[in-house]
Amino acid sequence: MLFFLAEGFRVIAIDRRGHGRSDQVSEGHDMDHYAADVSAVVEHLDLHNAVHVGHSTGGGQVARYVARYGQPQGRVAKAVLISAVPPLMVKTEQNPGGTPIEVLTVSAKRCGEPRPVLSRRRLWPVLWLQS
Repeated sequence: MLFFLAEGFRVIAIDRRGHGRSDQVSEGHDMDHYAADVSAVVEHLDLHNAVHVGHSTGGGQVARYVARYGQPQGRVAKAVLISAVPPLMVKTEQNPGGTPIEVLTVSAKRCGEPRPVLSRRRLWPVLWLQS
């Protein structure tokens, strides 16, 4: 973001609900609410032709925002999704190409299991500087 600021662009960083300085709420942690939050900021600031950039979950948030609120109001010029988590990952009738819920359930359970250390050797070169 600092690069774009230095180049003269207006940069607006939104703290997603429950993150940073936003309200610590216990509900509304889904893409629909995140997109509605972005829409509220965009409307409040009366932004038009903005470039929306999202990384990880923020990429999914941008995708949902653009799909629901971006056009035809002219609010979005471009959307940049970096290593984005799509808004809908689970296989459903509406999303037949998604991941079966069983796979996600097993993955979630395994996240808490201890894992053996595969290797302790360095996988990258080390540069030693001598004076």
